[in-house]
Amino acid sequence: MTIQERVQSSQSILILVAPNAQEPEIRLAFSLLALLQKLNKQARVDYQKPPAPNQSSAIPTGKTFLVTLRGVAPWISKVHYEKDERDLKLYFSIQKGEISPQDISFQIQNQDQTDLVITTPGAIADSEAIPAQQTRDVLLQTLSQHTDPSARLLALAISKLEYSISYDLYAALLTPQDFQVSNSNAKTALRVMENLKKAFGDQTSYLLTYQTNPLSQHSGLLWSANNALILKIKHIQQGTQKGNWLLFQTAFPIYEQLRSSLLLS
Repeated sequence: MTIQERVQSSQSILILVAPNAQEPEIRLAFSLLALLQKLNKQARVDYQKPPAPNQSSAIPTGKTFLVTLRGVAPWISKVHYEKDERDLKLYFSIQKGEISPQDISFQIQNQDQTDLVITTPGAIADSEAIPAQQTRDVLLQTLSQHTDPSARLLALAISKLEYSISYDLYAALLTPQDFQVSNSNAKTALRVMENLKKAFGDQTSYLLTYQTNPLSQHSGLLWSANNALILKIKHIQQGTQKGNWLLFQTAFPIYEQLRSSLLLS
Protein backbone atom coordinates (compact mmCIF):
# COMPACT_ATOMS: atom_id res chain seq x y z
CA MET A 1 0.00 0.00 0.00
CA THR A 2 1.12 3.56 -0.66
CA ILE A 3 1.50 6.09 2.14
CA GLN A 4 -1.70 7.79 0.98
CA GLU A 5 -3.62 4.51 1.06
CA ARG A 6 -2.30 3.64 4.52
CA VAL A 7 -3.29 7.03 5.92
CA GLN A 8 -6.72 6.84 4.30
CA SER A 9 -7.37 3.37 5.73
CA SER A 10 -6.23 4.34 9.26
CA GLN A 11 -8.21 6.20 11.88
CA SER A 12 -6.03 6.13 15.02
CA ILE A 13 -2.56 7.44 14.17
CA LEU A 14 0.49 7.91 16.38
CA ILE A 15 3.20 10.41 15.43
CA LEU A 16 6.36 9.33 17.22
CA VAL A 17 9.06 11.85 18.15
CA ALA A 18 12.57 10.97 19.34
CA PRO A 19 13.37 11.92 22.97
CA ASN A 20 16.16 14.27 21.84
CA ALA A 21 14.22 15.82 18.95
CA GLN A 22 15.06 19.38 17.91
CA GLU A 23 12.64 22.07 16.74
CA PRO A 24 12.53 21.00 13.06
CA GLU A 25 11.42 17.49 14.04
CA ILE A 26 8.91 18.87 16.54
CA ARG A 27 7.55 21.27 13.91
CA LEU A 28 7.24 18.36 11.49
CA ALA A 29 5.35 16.25 14.03
CA PHE A 30 2.80 18.91 14.95
CA SER A 31 2.39 19.97 11.32
CA LEU A 32 1.42 16.37 10.61
CA LEU A 33 -0.97 16.48 13.55
CA ALA A 34 -2.70 19.58 12.14
CA LEU A 35 -3.02 18.02 8.69
CA LEU A 36 -4.36 14.73 10.05
CA GLN A 37 -6.85 16.50 12.32
CA LYS A 38 -8.12 18.39 9.28
CA LEU A 39 -8.81 14.98 7.71
CA ASN A 40 -10.76 13.99 10.86
CA LYS A 41 -8.17 11.44 11.93
CA GLN A 42 -7.67 10.56 15.59
CA ALA A 43 -4.01 11.52 15.68
CA ARG A 44 -1.66 12.22 18.56
CA VAL A 45 2.00 13.11 19.08
CA ASP A 46 4.05 11.13 21.58
CA TYR A 47 7.67 11.49 22.63
CA GLN A 48 9.49 8.18 22.60
CA LYS A 49 11.06 7.21 25.90
CA PRO A 50 14.72 6.20 25.80
CA PRO A 51 14.87 2.39 25.83
CA ALA A 52 16.08 0.62 28.94
CA PRO A 53 19.23 -1.51 28.52
CA ASN A 54 18.58 -4.61 26.41
CA GLN A 55 15.08 -3.38 25.54
CA SER A 56 13.77 -2.42 22.15
CA SER A 57 12.34 1.09 21.76
CA ALA A 58 10.12 0.07 18.87
CA ILE A 59 6.43 0.76 19.22
CA PRO A 60 4.31 -2.07 17.84
CA THR A 61 1.49 -1.26 15.51
CA GLY A 62 -1.84 -3.04 15.36
CA LYS A 63 -4.68 -3.61 17.79
CA THR A 64 -4.70 -4.55 21.46
CA PHE A 65 -7.13 -7.33 22.37
CA LEU A 66 -8.55 -7.83 25.82
CA VAL A 67 -9.89 -11.05 27.33
CA THR A 68 -11.94 -10.48 30.49
CA LEU A 69 -13.05 -13.11 33.04
CA ARG A 70 -15.69 -11.30 35.06
CA GLY A 71 -15.76 -11.63 38.83
CA VAL A 72 -13.26 -14.48 39.15
CA ALA A 73 -10.00 -12.58 39.80
CA PRO A 74 -9.93 -13.45 43.55
CA TRP A 75 -9.91 -17.18 42.76
CA ILE A 76 -7.45 -17.30 39.83
CA SER A 77 -4.23 -18.87 41.04
CA LYS A 78 -2.31 -19.34 37.81
CA VAL A 79 -2.28 -18.07 34.22
CA HIS A 80 -0.20 -19.42 31.35
CA TYR A 81 -0.42 -19.74 27.59
CA GLU A 82 0.63 -21.97 24.71
CA LYS A 83 1.41 -20.56 21.29
CA ASP A 84 2.21 -22.23 17.99
CA GLU A 85 2.32 -21.01 14.40
CA ARG A 86 -1.47 -20.79 14.20
CA ASP A 87 -3.09 -20.75 17.62
CA LEU A 88 -2.78 -19.13 21.02
CA LYS A 89 -4.31 -20.87 24.05
CA LEU A 90 -4.81 -19.18 27.42
CA TYR A 91 -5.07 -21.31 30.58
CA PHE A 92 -6.61 -19.93 33.78
CA SER A 93 -6.45 -22.07 36.93
CA ILE A 94 -9.01 -21.22 39.62
CA GLN A 95 -9.02 -22.31 43.23
CA LYS A 96 -12.79 -22.75 43.45
CA GLY A 97 -16.02 -22.03 41.63
CA GLU A 98 -16.77 -22.26 37.93
CA ILE A 99 -16.52 -20.06 34.86
CA SER A 100 -19.48 -19.91 32.49
CA PRO A 101 -19.42 -18.56 28.91
CA GLN A 102 -21.33 -15.49 30.13
CA ASP A 103 -18.36 -14.60 32.35
CA ILE A 104 -15.97 -14.34 29.40
CA SER A 105 -15.76 -11.31 27.12
CA PHE A 106 -13.47 -10.46 24.22
CA GLN A 107 -13.03 -6.96 22.87
CA ILE A 108 -10.67 -4.57 21.11
CA GLN A 109 -9.23 -1.86 23.30
CA ASN A 110 -10.07 1.12 21.10
CA GLN A 111 -8.51 3.60 23.48
CA ASP A 112 -5.12 1.92 23.04
CA GLN A 113 -5.53 1.05 19.40
CA THR A 114 -3.03 2.44 16.94
CA ASP A 115 -3.68 1.73 13.28
CA LEU A 116 -0.60 3.52 12.00
CA VAL A 117 2.69 4.86 13.37
CA ILE A 118 4.50 7.78 11.73
CA THR A 119 8.12 8.33 12.76
CA THR A 120 9.98 11.63 12.70
CA PRO A 121 13.77 11.52 12.18
CA GLY A 122 15.47 9.76 15.08
CA ALA A 123 12.38 7.93 16.33
CA ILE A 124 12.39 4.14 16.19
CA ALA A 125 9.41 1.90 15.48
CA ASP A 126 8.79 -1.40 13.74
CA SER A 127 9.02 -1.94 10.01
CA GLU A 128 5.34 -1.08 9.50
CA ALA A 129 5.87 2.58 10.46
CA ILE A 130 6.01 5.25 7.76
CA PRO A 131 8.40 8.24 7.62
CA ALA A 132 7.12 11.66 8.63
CA GLN A 133 8.60 13.80 5.86
CA GLN A 134 7.16 11.72 3.03
CA THR A 135 3.83 11.54 4.87
CA ARG A 136 3.78 15.32 5.22
CA ASP A 137 4.35 15.73 1.48
CA VAL A 138 1.51 13.32 0.72
CA LEU A 139 -0.86 15.08 3.14
CA LEU A 140 -0.03 18.52 1.75
CA GLN A 141 -0.92 17.24 -1.72
CA THR A 142 -4.10 15.60 -0.41
CA LEU A 143 -5.32 18.74 1.37
CA SER A 144 -4.45 20.94 -1.60
CA GLN A 145 -7.21 19.10 -3.48
CA HIS A 146 -9.72 19.11 -0.60
CA THR A 147 -13.19 20.56 -1.11
CA ASP A 148 -12.87 22.68 2.06
CA PRO A 149 -11.10 26.00 1.35
CA SER A 150 -9.71 26.09 4.90
CA ALA A 151 -8.07 22.70 4.33
CA ARG A 152 -6.38 23.99 1.17
CA LEU A 153 -5.24 27.20 2.87
CA LEU A 154 -4.00 25.24 5.91
CA ALA A 155 -1.81 23.12 3.64
CA LEU A 156 -0.33 26.25 2.08
CA ALA A 157 0.30 27.84 5.48
CA ILE A 158 2.00 24.73 6.87
CA SER A 159 4.21 24.47 3.80
CA LYS A 160 5.49 27.99 4.60
CA LEU A 161 5.73 27.83 8.41
CA GLU A 162 8.73 29.53 9.98
CA TYR A 163 9.70 29.56 13.64
CA SER A 164 11.13 32.02 16.14
CA ILE A 165 12.82 30.29 19.04
CA SER A 166 13.05 33.65 20.85
CA TYR A 167 9.26 33.99 21.03
CA ASP A 168 8.11 30.40 20.49
CA LEU A 169 6.25 31.72 17.46
CA TYR A 170 5.13 30.03 14.25
CA ALA A 171 4.51 32.36 11.32
CA ALA A 172 3.69 32.26 7.63
CA LEU A 173 3.11 34.67 4.77
CA LEU A 174 0.09 33.97 2.55
CA THR A 175 -0.09 35.64 -0.87
CA PRO A 176 -3.03 36.64 -3.07
CA GLN A 177 -2.25 33.58 -5.20
CA ASP A 178 -2.64 31.36 -2.12
CA PHE A 179 -6.11 32.79 -1.49
CA GLN A 180 -7.02 32.45 -5.16
CA VAL A 181 -6.03 28.78 -5.56
CA SER A 182 -7.68 27.84 -2.25
CA ASN A 183 -10.80 29.97 -2.91
CA SER A 184 -10.32 31.52 0.54
CA ASN A 185 -10.87 34.82 2.32
CA ALA A 186 -9.90 36.51 5.58
CA LYS A 187 -12.35 34.36 7.56
CA THR A 188 -10.60 31.28 6.18
CA ALA A 189 -7.29 32.60 7.54
CA LEU A 190 -8.89 32.76 10.99
CA ARG A 191 -9.91 29.10 10.69
CA VAL A 192 -6.34 28.21 9.74
CA MET A 193 -5.11 29.93 12.90
CA GLU A 194 -7.58 27.89 14.96
CA ASN A 195 -6.38 24.68 13.27
CA LEU A 196 -2.76 25.50 14.09
CA LYS A 197 -3.60 26.36 17.70
CA LYS A 198 -5.55 23.13 18.10
CA ALA A 199 -2.57 21.06 16.92
CA PHE A 200 0.42 22.94 18.34
CA GLY A 201 -1.27 24.04 21.57
CA ASP A 202 -2.14 27.35 23.21
CA GLN A 203 1.26 27.78 24.88
CA THR A 204 2.72 28.70 21.48
CA SER A 205 2.14 31.87 19.43
CA TYR A 206 0.91 32.07 15.82
CA LEU A 207 1.16 34.79 13.19
CA LEU A 208 -0.25 34.96 9.68
CA THR A 209 0.36 37.92 7.40
CA TYR A 210 -1.62 37.93 4.20
CA GLN A 211 -3.07 39.82 1.28
CA THR A 212 -6.33 38.29 0.07
CA ASN A 213 -6.10 39.88 -3.40
CA PRO A 214 -3.62 42.15 -5.21
CA LEU A 215 -5.73 45.27 -4.52
CA SER A 216 -6.41 44.67 -0.83
CA GLN A 217 -4.42 45.89 2.13
CA HIS A 218 -1.79 43.73 3.76
CA SER A 219 -3.16 42.19 6.96
CA GLY A 220 -1.70 40.44 9.96
CA LEU A 221 -3.34 38.13 12.48
CA LEU A 222 -1.58 37.16 15.70
CA TRP A 223 -2.64 34.85 18.51
CA SER A 224 -0.41 34.89 21.55
CA ALA A 225 -0.51 34.66 25.33
CA ASN A 226 2.92 36.33 25.36
CA ASN A 227 2.42 40.02 26.19
CA ALA A 228 6.03 40.83 25.30
CA LEU A 229 5.47 39.51 21.78
CA ILE A 230 2.20 41.43 21.39
CA LEU A 231 3.88 44.66 22.50
CA LYS A 232 6.82 44.10 20.15
CA ILE A 233 4.55 43.63 17.14
CA LYS A 234 2.47 46.66 18.18
CA HIS A 235 5.70 48.67 18.25
CA ILE A 236 6.29 47.65 14.63
CA GLN A 237 2.68 47.97 13.47
CA GLN A 238 -0.29 49.23 15.46
CA GLY A 239 -3.35 47.01 15.47
CA THR A 240 -6.58 46.14 17.22
CA GLN A 241 -6.23 43.78 20.17
CA LYS A 242 -8.99 41.62 21.61
CA GLY A 243 -7.79 39.26 24.31
CA ASN A 244 -4.94 37.20 22.89
CA TRP A 245 -5.78 38.22 19.32
CA LEU A 246 -4.16 41.10 17.45
CA LEU A 247 -5.29 42.24 14.00
CA PHE A 248 -3.37 44.83 12.01
CA GLN A 249 -3.48 46.24 8.48
CA THR A 250 -1.00 48.18 6.41
CA ALA A 251 -0.73 49.49 2.88
CA PHE A 252 2.71 47.93 2.46
CA PRO A 253 4.14 44.42 2.87
CA ILE A 254 5.30 43.89 6.44
CA TYR A 255 6.29 40.23 6.73
CA GLU A 256 9.98 40.72 5.97
CA GLN A 257 10.25 43.40 8.64
CA LEU A 258 8.53 41.11 11.15
CA ARG A 259 10.66 38.20 10.01
CA SER A 260 13.83 40.12 10.74
CA SER A 261 12.65 41.58 14.05
CA LEU A 262 11.29 38.30 15.39
CA LEU A 263 14.23 36.19 14.16
CA LEU A 264 12.06 33.85 12.12
CA SER A 265 13.67 31.04 10.16
